[in-house]
Amino acid sequence: MTQLVFDEGLAKQLEVLYHTRDILRRRALIRDALGTRRGERILDIGCGPGFYVAEQLDAVGPDGSVVGIDSSAAMLGVAAGRCKGHANVAFHEAEVPSLPVEDASFDRALCVQVLEYVQDVEAALAEMHRALRPGGRLVVWDVDWETVSWHSSDPDRMARVLRHWDAHLAHPSLPRTLTAQLRAAGFEDVRMHE
Repeated sequence: MTQLVFDEGLAKQLEVLYHTRDILRRRALIRDALGTRRGERILDIGCGPGFYVAEQLDAVGPDGSVVGIDSSAAMLGVAAGRCKGHANVAFHEAEVPSLPVEDASFDRALCVQVLEYVQDVEAALAEMHRALRPGGRLVVWDVDWETVSWHSSDPDRMARVLRHWDAHLAHPSLPRTLTAQLRAAGFEDVRMHE
C-alpha cells in the first residue's frame, strides 16, 4: 500500500476541494448528523486542514472546546492557522489507534474519510469509544471506493486509475463492515446512511 502524502501541497489541493458544491453538501450532512450543542467538547479525529474543527468551534461557542488530531504535522499547521484566535481549541499529532486524550472526555466525535487509511480499524474504534462520554455521539464517514463509477471515454484508463487509487487505501470497502465493527467496539444505536 502506498499512502497519499498529507503534506502542504495536498493541503492546498484540499483548500480548493473543500469549497466544491459536493463537499459543502457533505460537510452540512456531517454537521447535522453530529448535532453539536453549545458548551460541548468535540473531538475531530483526522482533522486534516481543520475545516470541521473551525465549524465545530462556531457550534460549541466560547464555553465549549474542540480538539483536532491528525498524523500529519503539515495538516495540523494549516488547521491551527484556520482556527487562530480561538483559546478553546487544541491540536495533537497522533495516529488514530492511540488518541492522546483522556477517557470519557468528549461529548461528540467525528472521523471523516480517515479509517479507510488505518490498518487497525478495531483499535481505532476502541480508542474512539474510550474517548467518548457514555451517551456520546460518533459520526464516521468513509467511502466504499468499489462502488465509485466515473464515466470516461477510455474505460481501460479509468479502470487503471481506480485500481491505482484503491492501492493507496488500507480498506477500499470499509463501509461494508463498519456497522458490525462499531457494534463490536461497544457503540450502541449504530446507524448507516448511504
